[in-house]
Amino acid sequence: MREAIASGKKVGGKRKKELKEAITAKLTAKAKFVPSVIDCLWDAEKGGLLVGATSAKAVQPVRDLFKTTFGMDVTPITPAGDMPKLFAAILRGEGYPCEGYTLHPMGSASLAASEQAEEKAAVAVQNSLNAVSQALEEGMAIQKLHLVATSDADPDRQLEFTLDAGLAVSGLKLPKAEKGADEDATFLVNADTCSSVADLVEELAKRM
Repeated sequence: MREAIASGKKVGGKRKKELKEAITAKLTAKAKFVPSVIDCLWDAEKGGLLVGATSAKAVQPVRDLFKTTFGMDVTPITPAGDMPKLFAAILRGEGYPCEGYTLHPMGSASLAASEQAEEKAAVAVQNSLNAVSQALEEGMAIQKLHLVATSDADPDRQLEFTLDAGLAVSGLKLPKAEKGADEDATFLVNADTCSSVADLVEELAKRM
């Protein structure tokens, strides 16, 4: 590029992109392999695969590897209805029944103007149900909502998590391990919590 500029030639955007890709490929080839670990939970009884990843792009390789290893296709759960509309219904209600639980909003939400939903342009309103309700009145739509689910059979059992319009779960609170509990017991309790939340999300995806 320096030679081209020195000779009075202009380096176009296309050429810059080609050079960048070539340099990236060369350096990547020399870089040491760094393995990545993605947590997965296969609920064979319910036929579900839960993938813990911070990026949606990381899910596809896991699906490919799952098919290669076990010969099974995994189909992502997608919303059958308007999730922002469902979030609004949960926010405005006094309790939303689902899968043996009652859902309540915790007041923390991310909102966007309806036409900006795909861009995920958000106005974050934290810890204030009144502020979120006011934002809805002004034409905003909830793209992510913090929820707590209380078991109808056991009020002491609660599931707390944040759900976005694409059905991605974040901020899931796992139960504290009992003092002296072994790793297997703790894992099973955590796995049961993850599975229960997955059941809730799958049911919510069918609503509206």
